[in-house]
Amino acid sequence: MLWRAGHGGLRRGQRRARLLSGPVSDEDVQRAALAAVLAEHPVLLTFPGLAGALFENPNDFAAGYGLARAVRDLGMSGLLHSNGLFVMPSRGLVHLAHLGVIGCR
Repeated sequence: MLWRAGHGGLRRGQRRARLLSGPVSDEDVQRAALAAVLAEHPVLLTFPGLAGALFENPNDFAAGYGLARAVRDLGMSGLLHSNGLFVMPSRGLVHLAHLGVIGCR
């Protein structure tokens, strides 16, 4: 299996995920992270690239901490895989998206 890493952000011309700002719930961050990771699949997203796609201020400590929690929780649920640098959807999540059971907005 060959994986290629992207530049970390969304491709030029692609619709950006909803930017999160202010206080958001853990579930909001999880939903946004899933949508962004699915939108980029099969390109791997980096944590900084994912934060840049989701948050108005990707360098904010609270935003980064919330994203790390979201990826950890989604990983424990079997929806995402991460090695601490890259984030990718699980095969099950990709299959559900392919079937149209879930979608990215």
